[in-house]
Amino acid sequence: MRITLKALSPVHIGTGIEYSPLEFVLNTDKGNRDWLWRIDPSRFLSSLSEERRDQFVAAVNNTNFDLKRFAQGMDLRPMRRYIVRNFTGKSHIPAVRECIKTADRAYIPGSSLKGAFRTALLWSVAKDDERFVSAIREEARVTVNKGTIGKRYEESVFNCSNKKYNPTYDLLKFLAVSDFMPKAVNKIRLDKVRTLSLRRDGELKEKKFEIFVEAVSGSFEGTIGVSEQIAAAIRHPEYGYLGQKLAILGMDSPDDTDAVIPHLKKVMREFNLRCLEKERRLIEEAHDEGIEKKMKGIENRLGKSDLIRVGFGVGTTYQTLFGLIEEKDPELAAEIASKIGRYRGTVSPEGCLEPPYPKTIEMTAAGYFLGWLEWLNSDDSNLHSA
Repeated sequence: MRITLKALSPVHIGTGIEYSPLEFVLNTDKGNRDWLWRIDPSRFLSSLSEERRDQFVAAVNNTNFDLKRFAQGMDLRPMRRYIVRNFTGKSHIPAVRECIKTADRAYIPGSSLKGAFRTALLWSVAKDDERFVSAIREEARVTVNKGTIGKRYEESVFNCSNKKYNPTYDLLKFLAVSDFMPKAVNKIRLDKVRTLSLRRDGELKEKKFEIFVEAVSGSFEGTIGVSEQIAAAIRHPEYGYLGQKLAILGMDSPDDTDAVIPHLKKVMREFNLRCLEKERRLIEEAHDEGIEKKMKGIENRLGKSDLIRVGFGVGTTYQTLFGLIEEKDPELAAEIASKIGRYRGTVSPEGCLEPPYPKTIEMTAAGYFLGWLEWLNSDDSNLHSA
C-alpha cells in the first residue's frame, strides 16, 4: 500500500557521522532567517591557491577555526552541498550529527520504520505472554546489559524455524517496507537536542552537554506491504513455525495481506499510548507545565491520527521491554536496573519503581518531542514487493 508520512516533529535518523566547522558556515539571510551551509571540502580546497591551501592547513589546527572567517570575501555558494534551516539560535556550533540522505536528499529509511514496527509488535506479544517474565529472569541470570536483555526472547518471538534463530527465518523478512522519499523540497533543519534527567529532588534538569542534529520535516512517500515470498515460504519445511506466527502480523493465512496495515495501525496506536504513559509519569514527577503541555498535544493527536515514532530520542527495544518487566515484576525490574547502571531505587506500594527508570528524555530546544510521523494512506492500492 502506498503511504504518506508527515513529520509532526523533527525526525533525526543519523548516519553515525558528525561534521565540524571545517565543513559548514552559519549565515543569516535578508529575512533574518538563520541557515547552515554544508560545504564540500574538495570543492573548497580546489578553489584555493597553493599558498591559501597552506594557510588553511595551518589554520585548521586552531581549535577556534571558523571556515566563514577564513573564507571571508569568497563566494561559497558554488561549494555548497546543501543548506539547512537553523533553528538552534546559536552563533557557534561545535559539531553537527548528520542525518541519513541519498545524493544529499534526506529521507526516512525503511529499515527504521520496520524497526519501529518490530518493537511495537514485540511489545504486543510480550504483554500477553505468560512466559515473558520467566524468559527475562532466565536471561538476567546469565548477563545483563542494555544490548542483550530481552534479545533471546525477541528472537523466539519472530523465529519461524524450529532451529536456532537465524535472520533468514525471521517473520519480519516478509514485511516489505520501502524507503520513504520526500514529496517536495528537501526540508532539512538544524536543531539543538536537550537531554533532561530527573534528579533526586524531583527536578527535570538539563544535562550540560549540547547535541546538534540535522533533522527532517515535511512529508514522505513510500510503500508498506507483504512480500510475495510468503506464499512459497509457508510450504517450506524450514519455515515450520511461519503458519502460527502469521497472527503477529494480523494475518489468518498467507493470502490475508489486506489485514496487515489495519493491524499495524492498531498495534502502533496501543503501543504509542503505552509509551506516552511511561514518559508522562516521568514528566509529572518534574512538574514542568511547558513540557506537560507538549505531551498533551501529542496525546490529543494520538486520539485522532495514526502515528509512528522513529529515530533519535525515541528509546530502545530494551526500554520497551523494561516497561513491561516493571509492570509484571517490579522487583525484577529494580534488580535489572541496578545491574545495568548506577540505579538505586525502591518499589512503591503501587508497584512502580521510585524514582522512575529510565529517567531521561530528549527534546529539542524549541520543546518538540523528537521523531513523530503521521501515517496517511496515499491511495487504496495494495502494493507487494519482494
